[in-house]
Amino acid sequence: MPLENTHLSVANEILNTTLKKELSIFESPELKQLFLVAHYVPDIFSVLNETEYISSYLHGFGSNGEIVNPNLLILNLLDNCVELRVKEKDGEALANFAITMGIVGHGETDIDNHPWIYSLEGIDPLKNDYEESRYKHWLIEGLLHRLWVEMNPLYLNDITKVDWSKNIFSNIGTFLNRIGTSSTLIEKAFKEHLTLFQDFKSDEVYARFTDLAKKGEKPICYLSTFDAHLTLMEGILQKGVLECRHPVTGTVMNEIAVPDIIKDSILSTAEIIKASLEYFNQGTSQARAACVEMIRPLNWSTGFEKYGLADMKDQTKHNKNKLGNWYGRLPSDMQDLFPIERRMITSTA
Repeated sequence: MPLENTHLSVANEILNTTLKKELSIFESPELKQLFLVAHYVPDIFSVLNETEYISSYLHGFGSNGEIVNPNLLILNLLDNCVELRVKEKDGEALANFAITMGIVGHGETDIDNHPWIYSLEGIDPLKNDYEESRYKHWLIEGLLHRLWVEMNPLYLNDITKVDWSKNIFSNIGTFLNRIGTSSTLIEKAFKEHLTLFQDFKSDEVYARFTDLAKKGEKPICYLSTFDAHLTLMEGILQKGVLECRHPVTGTVMNEIAVPDIIKDSILSTAEIIKASLEYFNQGTSQARAACVEMIRPLNWSTGFEKYGLADMKDQTKHNKNKLGNWYGRLPSDMQDLFPIERRMITSTA
């Protein structure tokens, strides 16, 4: 998952610039807020045991570990929005449309970013390096967001600075019923997630998490998303054009500059929203068919249709571009948190 602040940046650009005219249908502050927060709703479900399965499904994991692609669920949610519009339940229709389009944006950003992140990360489940992989995955996402903000300083880029006091989760009962949860649980998950991101800005909480990780009571991956840790790692993700290798086959997929990864997500999301607006407003089979064509049947976690995380292979030894010496930046007592056989140092920084 690109970090929540990156999802928020994508949402803000679409709402206030790319589709400012088209999304003027979200007239109230509550609808605007709902569209913004919906861009990271798929991640907030992961913080509660009662809703974790929703996040897993959206990101590509079925209840039995099978690969799933959530495009059909999204189309079904969109159908529900059209049905509400036909029934002249416009308030509920708009609220459900706002959260559905936000989820579309989340998926598109994941699909565009994850192959590139895995190319640098070097995940390989057969090597049992899950904790190191998660650490590097979140670290890359955090550094990617910092580069994006550096290049676009006026972007809304911090979820902790947004006024979320409005009642944004009312009127989305159809959406909640379809995904199998309640307004009580989504509000609880959202508040816990927001608190977590507030904690990431605290040096005191960072010190406490570091101590817990040393005791084996917290996963080491949580350290990588703290502001203090990202500052420690500043510069290991190089600017400019980076090579992206297919995380299964190892073939070169493309070469892309860091800001263009995010721009691609903005453009692809905007095109789907425009097509969805046509369907929302017209309700025709032709307009729906256009949505079917555009909502990609791809796994959010990997960015591919037929590959799950278990299929990933470490391609870092073939990469023209490397993630810098993250291990060397760590204090010695943090280095000890990684198994000695997995202390891979591939440095260009």
